[in-house]
Amino acid sequence: MVRLAGQYPVVHLQRSARTTHRPPGDPFRGTYWYASIAPGALKAHSEHNAQAAIVRASGVAPWQILAGGLPQPLNSMPYALLTDPNAPGDVYAGLSNGEVWHSTDHGDTWHQLPFRLGSIRRTLLALP
Repeated sequence: MVRLAGQYPVVHLQRSARTTHRPPGDPFRGTYWYASIAPGALKAHSEHNAQAAIVRASGVAPWQILAGGLPQPLNSMPYALLTDPNAPGDVYAGLSNGEVWHSTDHGDTWHQLPFRLGSIRRTLLALP
């Protein structure tokens, strides 16, 4: 169980996407774990009111909410989280409303990609 400040009381975070990259001189930033959270199941799966967030854990550091460009809170649940094994630091988040967000720095900053999928509901995405 992990306790995060604010509107996310106590949540159980499953490790949903992982990438391994060891920058020189930083032994604690080698493994990254990403998850999406919401205040509860009803909020998470609601239309346009998920009050969700994307979180990351790295090395021995605690889970932290990622904001850098993402709306806070997210109105749609991030159902798909994907890392690119060929591009360390790249993370993609697919929201239930079809928006796709991208980060090139392990989730520190995000930008919305210039397309929208119909919707994302329990979809598996893979990079070639």
